[in-house]
Amino acid sequence: MLRKNTSGRQHSTSAPWLGLERYLPEILAILISTMIGICYGLITLHFTDNQFDATTYGLFISVILSCLTLLIQQVRRVPRIQDILQRIQLQQVELKRLIDVLSLDGNRVHELRTHLSFLNGAIKAVGSDVLDSYLESIKKTEHGFAVDGSFWALKSYEKLWRFLVAEQKKIGSDPDKCLIARITHTNDINLWIPEKEMRSRALLRYQKEFIEAGGKIVRILIGSAKDIRHLEAEDYRHAKRLMEESGVEVKYIPKMGEDYSYDFMWISNKDYVVKWYSGVGGQALDKCEILDQVDETIIDMWRSLADRAEHEDSKIWSIPPGRSIDQYEDERELLDQYSQDSI
Repeated sequence: MLRKNTSGRQHSTSAPWLGLERYLPEILAILISTMIGICYGLITLHFTDNQFDATTYGLFISVILSCLTLLIQQVRRVPRIQDILQRIQLQQVELKRLIDVLSLDGNRVHELRTHLSFLNGAIKAVGSDVLDSYLESIKKTEHGFAVDGSFWALKSYEKLWRFLVAEQKKIGSDPDKCLIARITHTNDINLWIPEKEMRSRALLRYQKEFIEAGGKIVRILIGSAKDIRHLEAEDYRHAKRLMEESGVEVKYIPKMGEDYSYDFMWISNKDYVVKWYSGVGGQALDKCEILDQVDETIIDMWRSLADRAEHEDSKIWSIPPGRSIDQYEDERELLDQYSQDSI
């Protein structure tokens, strides 16, 4: 119950010791442990004449039980790892506003840095640190750019899919001209499970729009289980079902001796390539590289993996006739020859 004093402030009429109520589980645990220790000591004294041993054993039991109970209480207060990860992801979403600001032009970066210089204390330090981290995460490469860190990499990938959806809508549903995305995945499959990676919802939505506009996607999942029907492949089955609900053709093959230093997406019409590099143990996305040129390594890797997928899973059906790898290479060879003749 609260009452006002003459100064208008509120004071509690409750006894000060009631503030200990949040420690009630620990207090009860200690009391119960002490009672058990006393009972054990009395029972021991009943069977022996040595009062010192009975008291010692009773105290020992009380202390051990109290420590164990307190430890259990503390462990129960630690939030689950999944909750922590979700909070981190929510904080990352808050950075989207910063990304949108920085994506406009270099002048906005200068304006933001100038603005931060007039702020005080921790706000200035944190803002400058976030800005520097963002700028340092992007590096130019010979045929594109690379983005470090899981958050920035997935954000860049999401923006690329938005662009591809717009491009496919311009092309229409012509199977001879539609964009075809050939994708591999050996990284952590949790990246495609919305309950564990919330950004996967947006990626699945964009890919569904891409397919509805006439585009084609074939994704080859590469996991440690010999068969996707095995118990340990449950997450792969879940991710595969979500992808197929979006219209993606999905194949699964077990890992063998190929070089899995990166995954890739190849848009053959445009020769766009995205490479994803895994972190330690392949359990996290470390960075991605987005390129405007495809090399023979990508083509050979896809040819090998697609042959295995058709042999071990089923025939790839979504790629239109006349859009095979062999025909792509024939067309590219003719274009190269035409370019040389023009020179």
